[in-house]
Amino acid sequence: MAKGTSGSAIQGWGYVVNKYLSIPVVNAAHGGTSSRSFTTLGYFQGMYNTVQSGDIVVIEFGHNDGGGPTGTSGRGVCDGDSLTTTCTDTGDGSTVYTFVKYLYDAVNTFKSKGCTVIVSSTTPSNPYDVGTAAPRFVGYAKTVASLTGAYYIDHFSYLIKYYTSIGETATTALFVTGDHTHTTAAGAEIVAQAFLRGVLCASSNPLKSYITNTNVVPSSLCMLDLDFPYAGTSRFDKYEDRLLYRVSVVDG
Repeated sequence: MAKGTSGSAIQGWGYVVNKYLSIPVVNAAHGGTSSRSFTTLGYFQGMYNTVQSGDIVVIEFGHNDGGGPTGTSGRGVCDGDSLTTTCTDTGDGSTVYTFVKYLYDAVNTFKSKGCTVIVSSTTPSNPYDVGTAAPRFVGYAKTVASLTGAYYIDHFSYLIKYYTSIGETATTALFVTGDHTHTTAAGAEIVAQAFLRGVLCASSNPLKSYITNTNVVPSSLCMLDLDFPYAGTSRFDKYEDRLLYRVSVVDG
């Protein structure tokens, strides 16, 4: 969701989603961060100190969480979806937890402050470069939502459906040249719209009533209960430790 650095063509969807909503949006994204490092660097704590009861918090991670606990600049998490599993970063000796544990704690902390939380699955990279299989963090995000009672948006699936419908040339044009991960300003618009399509398709989502422009892609497509192969190996796995995390706050 983060905006690129000055002079960069990179644009995150959290930077543009406000134009579709009738409430203020606070984009709390920090590029290159994972569920682990967003926790250890104090970014979640900063959000806990800022949000107010009644706020809607959208959390989306997964691109930077792979690669294991060591050698990933403090970003990689333990394997699996257990709340009790720990592993060790042999570089600094720190104890590391799973993706599910980091987000489980975050969601429950926001809920304890009276916030409503939407957990959104990670977005895909260019499927014409890395394939269409869902990385394991898509399934982990759904697990977090299930365990905490948070709302869930399968952002990954809506975007894959859109990208495969428009073809390789049009999809590649939405990404920064030579980069299958980061979107341009035009790409960020599409990613934001796909998230909102998921909200519109949900039977009850607190953000739905605040959407002011429903003309979003994928047009008239709802994929409730659509199941993707969450487990196993995909061509996404080798890229996960290089990609951007996603998180934003929608302030009601």
